[in-house]
Amino acid sequence: TRAQSDDGYYSRVLVGIQKGAQQNRYHLMWTTASSNTSSLPALVTENRVDGLLVEGSFPELFRRLLTQRLPCVFIDRSYPSVGGGSVMPNIEVAAKEQLEYLWELGHRNIITFMQSPPTLHCEIHLRAFHKFFAEKKHPIVRSDLCLPREISLETHAQVLAKYAQEFVAARPRPTAVVSWDTYVLTLMEELQGLGMRVPEEFSLVGIDDMAAARRSTPQ
Repeated sequence: TRAQSDDGYYSRVLVGIQKGAQQNRYHLMWTTASSNTSSLPALVTENRVDGLLVEGSFPELFRRLLTQRLPCVFIDRSYPSVGGGSVMPNIEVAAKEQLEYLWELGHRNIITFMQSPPTLHCEIHLRAFHKFFAEKKHPIVRSDLCLPREISLETHAQVLAKYAQEFVAARPRPTAVVSWDTYVLTLMEELQGLGMRVPEEFSLVGIDDMAAARRSTPQ
């Protein structure tokens, strides 16, 4: 597992796994692993466990090796090409709830920030975003601001600072943004730094229920 301890979503996932293991009388062992087989515990390499629950982005070769050895279920990821089970959040429903909430508040010029290259989560969210506006028979006013942006941990602040500047300069200016908490929180700080007020001038809605989102101002 590579779950983040400060992330409400993953905390609930871990609690659910623990409860399920106890109810079914399984012994549960947590461990972390890098993207090479030498980091795997001996219990795994020697096939002395009944199965694996795997969370994280690992190379395909690594995933294939695991599924060939043991029954695997991937958490928050789906890899049809390598087999194994998968448990994914219902991102399409989450995206629709984000957008319905903003729509009911009167927002029509809504944009979404997504990363490039897109993860499966981002692809699902982006499809749901376009589907929502198609069903409403309403155009995406600033589709240029919805194009996925190249971003990484190293460029996170820089990319979102530039995006905030594009947001402020846009005409007509969007009134709301939907994305993941990690992007929404940084974007809110950048926009506030440019003199924009939340929620008076724009609204943001994120997905993931990160602890940092509950401590943000405004929440």
